[in-house]
Amino acid sequence: MRLNAKKVLVTGGTGFIGGRLVEKLMLEHNAAVRVLVRNFTRAPRIARFDIQMFPGEILDGPAVETASKGCDVIFHCAYDFGGVQKDRKRSNVDGTENVARAALKNGSRVVHVSTVNVYGWPLDGILEETCPKSPGADIYSQTKFAAEQVMWRYHRQHALPLVIVQPTIVYGPFSRPWTLAVLERLKSNQAMLIDQGEGVCNAAYIDDVVDGLILGATEPRAIGEEFLLSGPDYITWKEFYAGLENLIGRKGTVSISFEEAQRLASAVPSLGRRVIRAAKESSILRSAYKKSRVFLPEKMKERVTAAIANIDGNTNGGVHSMNGKHIIEPLDRSRLDLYRTRCRVKIDKARRLLGYEPRFNFERGISVTGQFLRWAALVPTNGDAWGENMVERRPNCWEMGDAFSS
Repeated sequence: MRLNAKKVLVTGGTGFIGGRLVEKLMLEHNAAVRVLVRNFTRAPRIARFDIQMFPGEILDGPAVETASKGCDVIFHCAYDFGGVQKDRKRSNVDGTENVARAALKNGSRVVHVSTVNVYGWPLDGILEETCPKSPGADIYSQTKFAAEQVMWRYHRQHALPLVIVQPTIVYGPFSRPWTLAVLERLKSNQAMLIDQGEGVCNAAYIDDVVDGLILGATEPRAIGEEFLLSGPDYITWKEFYAGLENLIGRKGTVSISFEEAQRLASAVPSLGRRVIRAAKESSILRSAYKKSRVFLPEKMKERVTAAIANIDGNTNGGVHSMNGKHIIEPLDRSRLDLYRTRCRVKIDKARRLLGYEPRFNFERGISVTGQFLRWAALVPTNGDAWGENMVERRPNCWEMGDAFSS
């Protein structure tokens, strides 16, 4: 099937993967694109195209059904990262069922975006689709795994035309977790490398992943299959971070052993309610935290504020210091396993059945990412030192065009 003039719905079309998918569907495939939009303030990037935007979210069954009516393909890219764990599970699992139900009613093929995390991260070896699934305890891996099970149930019980894609570490323009957030940590010397960064980073440039999604929507042999999608080469985490360090013109990483990282991760939750209350009540502790420039998930900040005060600079307790600044990034077990693994993700099945052939090795992908970051004034332009002549502005997405795909 070709997507020319086909009706296509994208959930999560204002996000990183979904947004690039919308661009390529319009620029390269001339599809009739619809997007289910929960928050229109996040829609400027796609609003420049002649697409239909339907208000609603995937938890709203009637809204999903309305947006998908008559669609040939539904790309389910939506994932809700907000809220407490119970709400995230409800949104991402129950919402996925709404998508499956609407697709079944309309006779639409579904390309469901999952993640490599559903397999967990073994210490070594080869990871492919025949490997057993063992998601980590983190909410992201658990809800992605549960959403897959919903989709497979509709496929097996109701013959839903289903394709599941499982991307690896997706970086590139607009990537929050694997580009923009990494840059923020590097700029403030807060990026950790576990065991010198010798673990394998199975990185994939965004355009390669989106091309894989589109192949999943058009290849007849894809129905009823799942596909791992990654890049053409294997790099270490040290090389991945170095690629971004080169863009800001200086080193911003610090190495920590796996054992030290484990101790730090286990220490943070054990601080308890008493310490949390102390952090809330003490302006001194809050001031100390702000001065330390700590990088942490939002919900852990007050706990670590107290930890800094209690440990008082003792690096043996898991708080590391560089240039007089605390560097704390407690990682859950799933993230520790990710940074430590030497496992290599194989994409042979996608190559064989989809004709998937990633075009961006890491050197090319990080080069194009650098073009975007310089354009967005997020890294120095040639001849500038970091911190000089830098203009703070966010990308005006109407200017984007297709400038960062080659």
